Amino acid sequence: MDTCECGCGVTLRKDNRTGYQKGHKPCLVCGNLVKKSGLECCSKSCSAKLHWQRNPEMTASRSFNAERFATREKNREEWIKNLSIAKKGNEPWNKGKIGVQEAWNKGLPKIQQPFYGKTHKEEYYLKCEKTILEKYGITNTWSLAKTSPRSKVEKRLQPLLENYSYNVKFGNFKPDYINYDTHHIIEVYGDYWHCNPKKYSKEYYHSQLKMTAEEIWLKDKIRLEYFESMGYSVTIVWENDIDKFIKDYISKHDTENTEMAGSITTKTMPTVGLQ
Repeated sequence: MDTCECGCGVTLRKDNRTGYQKGHKPCLVCGNLVKKSGLECCSKSCSAKLHWQRNPEMTASRSFNAERFATREKNREEWIKNLSIAKKGNEPWNKGKIGVQEAWNKGLPKIQQPFYGKTHKEEYYLKCEKTILEKYGITNTWSLAKTSPRSKVEKRLQPLLENYSYNVKFGNFKPDYINYDTHHIIEVYGDYWHCNPKKYSKEYYHSQLKMTAEEIWLKDKIRLEYFESMGYSVTIVWENDIDKFIKDYISKHDTENTEMAGSITTKTMPTVGLQ
């Protein structure tokens, strides 16, 4: 049976076509070990050098781009001027190193990372506000953000609640459905995300929210109290009760529409007197 050509004595698999065990093959340019035996070079730079070594005739046929060279020379001083003073004259951390290298800051604690604690300058935020104002007519687009319906069942509510706005910014929160005319809010609670008390005990720990069921209920309570403090009445619809809510809602509004139509007919009915 064939063995690795590096001389380590490792027996190769029958389907091995390179003659080297994985990680034992040397780079054809610099001699460093290549991670995958199917590759010839350890890096892109070595691969480029090998290309020109194998195709010397292509070097002579390469066209010189005078326009690009002129632009580069014209802007060189400006580029150097815009360089960070801290980086001027410093050599890059990976200069002279061959092969795949890890970044110098990889694995460092967060507090030692070069950009930890740094923020944009005030000019950056002013420029963002100006751009958003020109594009959308407002200075903050967070209020425009909307989430898609959380389930196909909940999506059936939207055609019924035509007079309600869906998932818009209201104070510190975004209610699911809000009617500004009637001061009414409808909140749709998923059994899993809001820990339906019929299914979960208060000690249940929600692994994704990193909270207990009791903490989730307290969070929802604060949200509801805020809506009520703003003068809005709140209706909570649990995921399993959506079908019942839709049926009751349709029944209630059909009755109201019938009564309203009857009153309108009575009021507008002309009185015909006998001659």
